[in-house]
Amino acid sequence: MHKDMGVTKYLKQASGSSNCVAVAAAMATGTTVEEFERFIGHDIDYDGPYGDLDFYRYMLHKGYVAGVGVVFSKDYLEGKTVRGQLFESGEMLYEYPAYVVVESRKEGYTHAVYWDGKKIHDPDPTIDGTGLPLKEYKVIFWLPIYKIEQDKK
Repeated sequence: MHKDMGVTKYLKQASGSSNCVAVAAAMATGTTVEEFERFIGHDIDYDGPYGDLDFYRYMLHKGYVAGVGVVFSKDYLEGKTVRGQLFESGEMLYEYPAYVVVESRKEGYTHAVYWDGKKIHDPDPTIDGTGLPLKEYKVIFWLPIYKIEQDKK
């Protein structure tokens, strides 16, 4: 497993686009949104939305797996549990890059962001800089990303 998958280039989705999953995948792998779209099978003019399965397929294609993460309970999402204790015993999850799905600023939607092991990279073009502090997001699920390593014989 690698902790050193930092973003090689920071990307934003186009204004009005719903391709946050494609942008998060491109940032996680150091590739491009266009490469993601070609792999998934959409033409370049398609602006999403893509799904979690598209993200997982592309990551596997690039030699990564995303999983063994945390899906938050309804009580947590409704604020009925302590929000400051995001992982409690799972603090090590923070150390790894992750595919993170958060509640969108558009009501009734979700939004994909990329965690590089230190901070959020939010593809939303209306967010200044790389992203908001983690505590500003309502996290729905968090899936660490791991590089698949081949046995060297």
